[in-house]
Amino acid sequence: MERTIETMKVEFLDLMRKLHRAGPPWMPTCEGLTANQARALHLVYVLEGEAADDARPGVLAAHLAVSPSAFSQVVKALEERGLVTRERGEGDFRAVSLRLTPAGAALARSLDDAFAARMRELVDYVGPELFSQMMDGVAKVVEFRLAEAASAPGAPDAARPCGAPAAGPAPEAGPAPEEGAPCI
Repeated sequence: MERTIETMKVEFLDLMRKLHRAGPPWMPTCEGLTANQARALHLVYVLEGEAADDARPGVLAAHLAVSPSAFSQVVKALEERGLVTRERGEGDFRAVSLRLTPAGAALARSLDDAFAARMRELVDYVGPELFSQMMDGVAKVVEFRLAEAASAPGAPDAARPCGAPAAGPAPEAGPAPEEGAPCI
């Protein structure tokens, strides 16, 4: 049976609900750390490994899709455990960056090892070819969303009236949304 836009929409939303209920992916439980604390610690580790200039709290909060105030609580807990420190920028005293302590780096490295092992399990389960195709598909979705965001600066999708066509690249196939159709 060929998938239509309508059946893909329903299937996609169902899969997203199931994925959401399954919880955050691949972040192992770490004694004493919440999932957000473990994710934040791992993200600082990844950014430091990429030789990023710094790990600013606002950028990290956006990566983790949490509010800056919620992320502030995460940072406070990580600092209290001696896993991260806050450093002021050299040229701008208002700029704050997070750095891993040696204990934070060791714990983040173990999280990264567990993440890599989980990825291997997932790729083995799905199969390398299908997993690679999925990654290509997700990359195209990201490309579409970035183009969409770039074409309407300051206007989040929620501000787009329901039924209005999205900015960005035109879909490859399928009918235009009907006037008043629900936004997905």
